[in-house]
Amino acid sequence: MPYTIDLRTVPAPLKTVPCSGDILASALAVCEESTLRSVAANMGIELESVHVDPERAKRLVSSAERFCSTLQTLRHGVEVSTEFALE
Repeated sequence: MPYTIDLRTVPAPLKTVPCSGDILASALAVCEESTLRSVAANMGIELESVHVDPERAKRLVSSAERFCSTLQTLRHGVEVSTEFALE
């Protein structure tokens, strides 16, 4: 599926396609939400409405942050190398 990406050359209210920052923020939000839901299900917490004691809430959020791969990549980085050659 092809994507069109904007480099933020127009003001936010007028833009019609996401920039790379929008895509990254969306990836983080989706990862955090799905991880939070998985951890909650594993803890027996239904997320229609969350009413848990503070200690359990801390454990829920801590686990979700630990298992969100996008968040972990942002926090700890990943080695990237670029090669360029002219022929």
